[in-house]
Amino acid sequence: MLAKGWTLGFSPAALVWHHCRHSIRTYWRQQAGYGKAEALLERKWPEKYNPLGHASWAGRIYDGPSGKALRLRRSRIYHGIWGTAPFQRLYQAQSSALSGLHEMPEWYLFSFVLGVFSALGFAWKPLFVFFPFFALALLIPITQALACARKATYPSVPQHRGTPKKLWAITAFLHLMQPLARLWGRLKHGLTPWRKHSWKCMYLPVRYKASLWTESWQSPEQWLMSLETAIKSQGAVVQRGADFDPWDLRVPGGVFSSLRICMAIEEHGGGKQLARFRASPRFSIIGIFLTLICAGLCAWACTDSQWIVGGFLGACTVMFIAWIVCEWAQAGVTLKVALEEINCTA
Repeated sequence: MLAKGWTLGFSPAALVWHHCRHSIRTYWRQQAGYGKAEALLERKWPEKYNPLGHASWAGRIYDGPSGKALRLRRSRIYHGIWGTAPFQRLYQAQSSALSGLHEMPEWYLFSFVLGVFSALGFAWKPLFVFFPFFALALLIPITQALACARKATYPSVPQHRGTPKKLWAITAFLHLMQPLARLWGRLKHGLTPWRKHSWKCMYLPVRYKASLWTESWQSPEQWLMSLETAIKSQGAVVQRGADFDPWDLRVPGGVFSSLRICMAIEEHGGGKQLARFRASPRFSIIGIFLTLICAGLCAWACTDSQWIVGGFLGACTVMFIAWIVCEWAQAGVTLKVALEEINCTA
């Protein structure tokens, strides 16, 4: 609605009805439907989502005491300088990203990967070092679910002997099941960290440079807007550089790779211009770290003659390298096609 020029307003008289599910099966279908909706929205508005497939929204949702039972830090009380504040702030301090990391659907994928590496410890004991992390990855959401269930209230349910404990157990189970159902809905409809876009070829620009000549003058902003539109027309995502960024546009290839684009305009008089573009690849620290960890463990396992474990870790290393290169290549071909498109219209 905002994209169409409309205005959003607050209506204190508005009433939203919520249809409560009355069985675990229907609750699963509801949460899986939420995952499907996320996948459909990401397909329609890719620029509103980050590489992991989550909406990059900076707002907040107000909920009851059970909404955030597991907190990493205490609540802050606003006193003002020297205790001069007469009222509390309307908005509390924003919670950190790490505090909600365990509530993401992909946390189950992360826990599964840690479980696989921990299980390989039975074949090669050094991999047991992953077991404490695997246990912690399981303990955090379980603790959150139990804490939320303990704070939940059931005013309309008749209280009989054993009823509260039964309801707490069901509530905790639903808290654990909710991210898994959303994950199932997201994966089933293609919203994955390794999702692919509709690019037909690949191109690896180690340090790509291009020049476009035109005899009809355009402002630098018009050049960048034309390139941005051409990139978006391919179904790709493009981000604008902020005030302190040394680049103009950024094309994310995926989770681990992206291209940063810089532009310079040469004025040749009479409205003639030479637009120069330079694209540099950027790789995430997490992707490089995971690749190096797998490669190091693979070499270690091979020196201990653990060929099966070494082969598995080597395959993981190759997978991460291929993943990074494919994302890089997808961003590269997007930029190349976009530059050819605006060259034809210049």
